[in-house]
Amino acid sequence: MPSTAHHTFRLCDLPPELQAAVLDHVGALSQADLHTAARTCRGWNERLTPSLYASLEIHKANRRAVFAGLGLDFLSAPELESRVGEAGSEHAPSSNGASAYAAPEPPRKLAALAHAKRISLRDATAALALAEALLTYPALSGALDELALSSSLFRSLVSTGMAAFGRPRSGAAFLGETLVARLRPKVLRIEYPPPRATLSASIFDPVMLARVLAVLVSEWRPERVDFIGVGTDMPPVLGQLTRVFCLPCSAKKRNERVWGDNAGCSAHGGLVRWHLRRLFGPGAHEDLIEAIDEGADPTDEGDIHPDAVPCAAGARIEYWNVPCLAALDREVFLSDTFKSWPPECDIEGRIAFFP
Repeated sequence: MPSTAHHTFRLCDLPPELQAAVLDHVGALSQADLHTAARTCRGWNERLTPSLYASLEIHKANRRAVFAGLGLDFLSAPELESRVGEAGSEHAPSSNGASAYAAPEPPRKLAALAHAKRISLRDATAALALAEALLTYPALSGALDELALSSSLFRSLVSTGMAAFGRPRSGAAFLGETLVARLRPKVLRIEYPPPRATLSASIFDPVMLARVLAVLVSEWRPERVDFIGVGTDMPPVLGQLTRVFCLPCSAKKRNERVWGDNAGCSAHGGLVRWHLRRLFGPGAHEDLIEAIDEGADPTDEGDIHPDAVPCAAGARIEYWNVPCLAALDREVFLSDTFKSWPPECDIEGRIAFFP
């Protein structure tokens, strides 16, 4: 009689090339399915760890799970700053006292987090947890392919003076300085809060917005900066390439009797023209430096130096989600825009519109 015994199938029973093909397919699954697959066995867990940690979204609800095993205390900004200042003791001879709280042996989670290439910080609590991890384990510091800042976090950094960079640095200034000093993102994604009801009610203080962006761009030198959900508060352009993802077009057209066929919609037609003049028009860079200097701390020698602020003359800018402008004759639109405000630099090939 034939045997009815069933043998357990094991992945390792397959030839090596088939094992690799299976795992390559699994590695392309969604994040939720990857978590399920990684719990299959130790071999799958080790193989899928790079994919699991390549892209991290950190927020208040999952920060303890993301950094589990590192022994973090999830301190507030003042507590973390105080811990960093505990330097000079037997256990913390360096200038960073937080590193004395690291585990004696490198935790396994440390190797997993080293695979992170894209990090999205969804709130200030997540940013604090990351800052504590970076200060406790300096080996986590380094380059990223992308860093995303949520609208609530970016608003907090701007409104609470992260770019004041005065001494003693505290609160958001200390948190911002820690991230700036220990991360190097190639791409910076900044989400904007919903716009105010009227054009005159700005989301950000323009001086503080300019200072924060000057710090981030001059220190990180990202290859690209993306602004997501931009309404009325158009950002200063400082990086090599800036992409502005605007809110949807208005259903209304701009006054064509004034602007002719190159009017654009009522939301973007005038706003983008104004933005371009502020970027490339006469005295644009001087006005930006003046705004940055307006919030300077005269007693702080480490404040932003004007020479470190990139000039828009060497930048490229792309406006996305603007079908009303993408459909226009670009050269005519730009000619009309700078008719009375001649640009201070060659803008050929530096400005583009996408639907």
